[in-house]
Amino acid sequence: GVGEWMPSPERFPEGIKYVLDYIRGKGMTPGLWLELEVMGINSPKLADANDGWFFMRHGKRVKDRSRYQLDYRNPEVIAHANEVIRRLVEDYGVGYIKMDYNINAGIGTETEADSFGDGLLQHNRAYLAWLDNIFARYPELVIENCSSGGMRMDYAMLSRYSIQSTSDQEDFRKYAAIAAGSPAALTPEQSAIWSYPLREGDDEEVIFNMVNALLLRIHQSGHL
Repeated sequence: GVGEWMPSPERFPEGIKYVLDYIRGKGMTPGLWLELEVMGINSPKLADANDGWFFMRHGKRVKDRSRYQLDYRNPEVIAHANEVIRRLVEDYGVGYIKMDYNINAGIGTETEADSFGDGLLQHNRAYLAWLDNIFARYPELVIENCSSGGMRMDYAMLSRYSIQSTSDQEDFRKYAAIAAGSPAALTPEQSAIWSYPLREGDDEEVIFNMVNALLLRIHQSGHL
């Protein structure tokens, strides 16, 4: 169902802005999760879309994990993405976006391309151009490159995104190796390391979590 990016009245009975305003009232910057390069196969937004919005191969929409891949060469897709960001920043007061990407769209798209790979390259360049436009419009906005934990850690993304998620690893003992190795691929100030002491954890676990993250970009999480 993802793709419309409207707040759920069940999850936010007083409205999502009530929650975000509360966070801002505590002197913090509110953030939201997005997966803006995809649209769920059951999304209400599909009523406004056509095949031109999506990656196509052999005459069919590219689908993975119940999601379609959006094609950022399409001006209607750009308009859709722009409006989502505008609403989050201007109407909701969001200052941080965790930009996720949880599918594998494969080798590309056949639409207006010499090959699947040509279509993929054109889309990638169009997406980066869209990002540049977003940061020009909202220079204070911070966007984290998440992408299934620590995927797509490429320089095209890193040259634009402020922060890179390094992993979805939930075993803090295994995260030490990720924290140590991540600066080989990106700058330390971009390297987001989860520090998430568990409720049942002891003092040493808390210390281990914090030591992993202290020299890099601390992502404090878990049951604070």
